[in-house]
Amino acid sequence: EGVSEEFLLAMGVRKTISMDFLFGHLDTLKWNENPKPLINYLLNADLSRQDLLKLRSTCYLPAENDRSSLYAPSDLYLKNDELKIFPFVKFLQWNSSEGMPSAHREFLIKLGLRVDPPLSSIMTFMERESSKTAEARDHETHGAALRYLTSRLGPSGLYESDFKHYRHFKFLPCIRQDLETGEVVNEMQSPSACYYNPSCLVMGFSVLDPTLDQIQIANRTKCEKDPPTQILLKRLMQLVSISQAKIQ
Repeated sequence: EGVSEEFLLAMGVRKTISMDFLFGHLDTLKWNENPKPLINYLLNADLSRQDLLKLRSTCYLPAENDRSSLYAPSDLYLKNDELKIFPFVKFLQWNSSEGMPSAHREFLIKLGLRVDPPLSSIMTFMERESSKTAEARDHETHGAALRYLTSRLGPSGLYESDFKHYRHFKFLPCIRQDLETGEVVNEMQSPSACYYNPSCLVMGFSVLDPTLDQIQIANRTKCEKDPPTQILLKRLMQLVSISQAKIQ
């Protein structure tokens, strides 16, 4: 009579191969180019807590269009066309024309694979892009990033609660009338330093670019309609001084 499974388990025989062995043979198994067979195996494996910890922290997954190295799950994102605008996003390589089954998706997310970028990465990207000259800036990419951000700043939005920490970042396209020359210039401003009432323009305040969806962007980024009274009075005195200087 054969040896029972219970006896083998009691003797320390594993029902699945070790993670160290698995990771050490990815080249042989060709799973470092197409992780689908690996995920299929792991889904049906009896994984210990230590195995899951190793799967979360080890670099073993390939990135799309990148054969230079392998990545830990938290370094990669599930494929999402909306995220293609962000150069810091690396997608998991998944060789399948049928998409990813929900069980695989849930398992990979459990291991740390990302679905949405952290707000800090988005804001850093947008501020860096905004600091470029108008000629060097990719306006289409910046506009798409702004739409992605504002769509997630609404009520119960993904980034709504944390956005207050980034209101000083200059990333909003604005226009401003120079008080000395009257020339209208384009610039980038923070939500805390611009307004969306077009009448503010004549007093030299930065106003959200009128070609944008001003109301939605203002509401989502907490951009005020008009300057506070104290700032208005200060600007009025400044305008009086400029007018007096011109008369003299």
